[in-house]
Amino acid sequence: MREKSALLLISLFFVACPARDVERAPPTQVARVDAPVRTDRTRYVLQDGPQGLETTIVATLKAPSDQILYLVNCNGAITTGLQRLVGNEWVNAWIPPINGCLSPAIEIPPGGETTQKMVVRPGPVVYPPNGNQLESGTYRAAWFNILTSFDPNARPFGEELPLEQRVSAPFTIEVPVAATSAPANPAQSPDSQAN
Repeated sequence: MREKSALLLISLFFVACPARDVERAPPTQVARVDAPVRTDRTRYVLQDGPQGLETTIVATLKAPSDQILYLVNCNGAITTGLQRLVGNEWVNAWIPPINGCLSPAIEIPPGGETTQKMVVRPGPVVYPPNGNQLESGTYRAAWFNILTSFDPNARPFGEELPLEQRVSAPFTIEVPVAATSAPANPAQSPDSQAN
């Protein structure tokens, strides 16, 4: 009788407390392909890396079927970043710096694709202001300095591809709860003082 009661309590616990991950996309799910930029997943979780919490996002830009794209770059480095949904507005949230040189534009033929790997780390956070780490939320990958024509002697170098043609479908980035509640200085945590 005691075992049946315990089993009933366990069953009621799982019914009363639905799993939080059920509504989230699994990490291996591929993002929608109808957006001009595809990402390799629809959900990313920041994890410990050599420079702090990080994740890697693989983003593929597809050129329109009737247009050559010109990617402004410095020795092959292209400006990509993340925008975050804040209310009903997309704001720039994370944009890593690149060198300031001007190399010949990288051409993407009509219907062609190019892929960039973004290693999202602390540091170049634009939103939240004065932040060093992204917060959990809804994001999209964005490509910058993507032109529909290119003249290195002109200023600007050419007409920029409209923003809606160089962003991905929305995805989520999650910061582990333990990371947001960890002591600011581990050397002063109660556990370290006990030694």
